[in-house]
Amino acid sequence: MWKSIRVNTKTGEITQSDLKEDYRLLGGRALIAQFLTDEVSPVCDPLGPENKLIFCTGVFAGTKVGTAHRMSVGAKSPLTGTIKESNSGGTGATYLAHHGIKMLVLDDMPDDNDWKIIKIDSKSNVSLVKAGDYVGLNNYAIVEKAQAEYGKNVSVIAIGSAGEKLYRNAGIAVTEFGEGHPCRFAARGGLGSLMGTRKIKAIIIEKVAKIYKPEIARSDDFKKQVSIFNKAIVEGSKTSPFAQFGTNAIVAASGPQGVLPVKNFNGEIFRNYEALSPTTFMANLAARGGKNKVACQAGCPVKCSNTYHGKDGNHLTSSFEYETIALCGANLDIDDLDIVAEIDKFCDDFGVDTMEVGATLGVIMDSGKIAWGDDKAVMGLLQEMADGTEFGRLMGKGTEAVGRHLGVKRIPTVKGQAIAGYDPRNCKSLGITYAMSTQGGDHTFSSSFGAAPPIIDNTNKFFQPYIAQLLAVLTAFVDSSLCLIALGAVGIPGAELLPGIMSAMYGIDFNMEDMKAYSAKVILLERAYNEAAGFTAEDDKLPDFFYEEVSKATGAVFDISLEEMQATLRFT
Repeated sequence: MWKSIRVNTKTGEITQSDLKEDYRLLGGRALIAQFLTDEVSPVCDPLGPENKLIFCTGVFAGTKVGTAHRMSVGAKSPLTGTIKESNSGGTGATYLAHHGIKMLVLDDMPDDNDWKIIKIDSKSNVSLVKAGDYVGLNNYAIVEKAQAEYGKNVSVIAIGSAGEKLYRNAGIAVTEFGEGHPCRFAARGGLGSLMGTRKIKAIIIEKVAKIYKPEIARSDDFKKQVSIFNKAIVEGSKTSPFAQFGTNAIVAASGPQGVLPVKNFNGEIFRNYEALSPTTFMANLAARGGKNKVACQAGCPVKCSNTYHGKDGNHLTSSFEYETIALCGANLDIDDLDIVAEIDKFCDDFGVDTMEVGATLGVIMDSGKIAWGDDKAVMGLLQEMADGTEFGRLMGKGTEAVGRHLGVKRIPTVKGQAIAGYDPRNCKSLGITYAMSTQGGDHTFSSSFGAAPPIIDNTNKFFQPYIAQLLAVLTAFVDSSLCLIALGAVGIPGAELLPGIMSAMYGIDFNMEDMKAYSAKVILLERAYNEAAGFTAEDDKLPDFFYEEVSKATGAVFDISLEEMQATLRFT
């Protein structure tokens, strides 16, 4: 039976129980939506004692389903005030599953400043130990210290100094499979700050002595269904640009289409997107000894991660992703991958969301405080965040707080969270996604760029609501079970294999319509939570400038009405 572990961070009490029967079919985003609905008041202070931080695995955890070991982290978001699920690759979910742990919950809030580490040893004993001189360390140093103390085969889930400072753009780092770099992140929504209020510096998980085997209702059928699905991922990965280049492959399409954000989403085509392209990326890897085709979790067939070296041939950053390149590169008028990689390394180490930071720097440049493309000024502002200066702490509050303070017109946020690296005027399905997401400006709510057939013009509203809705009802289930990149590799035909795996594992009748209903229920739970927190349909819209300012690249504006978007994705 899967276990549920609860750590009362005020009293130090640790309790263990069997997973509730009501949660048996849930994992990842679905489990977080139900758990928060059951236990966390929508009107609570996100950084107060009533909020709870939950770490959990997906519905196929502990099995050989390809990419089944994403870890979801959830709470009421300190950044947005909405419900929040942020998921990450890396070793965390694998290690939790091997210990038979489905969910780990941090309850309450300590009164003192006595920082702790949650340790799960090789025999699955869970304890709180004093953090000692882990406090004050950033993520790379935390991992180095943990490996020296507990051995190389540990999984580390940690917050850098940003989480200690309670920055609302702080994420939670997870070590990557293989080299163990703390480069996989539950980055969005400020969940690192909530972990900071609980005075938990890290969760360190030792490799288990005896791996837990989850119950499989129909084992022979399950093995057959999983084999078919995994082969579909392998075949799809042969032609997937993500498998070849990583997610930075998107630059090759988003750049010429005017989807890549430029100078705080001013609508231009980036003057030199080739410098940020996968071609340049691969040339740098070849010349310096970096690696592509890196698996972030054990057994991943896609292998979309990477290790990027600097000009000196030494490791600079890992898991160098499109969103970082878009928002910390083109969005700031920076066309040097090495500079963007330095920003990425800082953010991973300090423990902040590169998307939120990139968008924040964009509004700062738009205000005239620093010049476009001034990488030295950028690094100076990042250091201000690290030092905790007055302006650095303001930056830690996120893009919307900085934009309002500086009086910037163009603030690219929805429900308080920065949108991702796609201009919604030129990919309107993503504009719908940003607006209707239950979790702020989140592109993964219905990640649709590149999903429409080539004949479809993404600047025209035709077909865009349909593609946004189609992917939303797939994505909520995928966020509860496996990696979204795997869905991209297998496409819709591959997604249609998932109900068979669900049926065989849990011994239930589960078809494609059931999977869509499962997703719709997740979205409805999230939306009901937000409405109870005070959000209304009026919050489901993009910033005004996307409706008013014409994209210089295409001549488009975002012209899908609130009513049209609500008809697409409210499910009510």
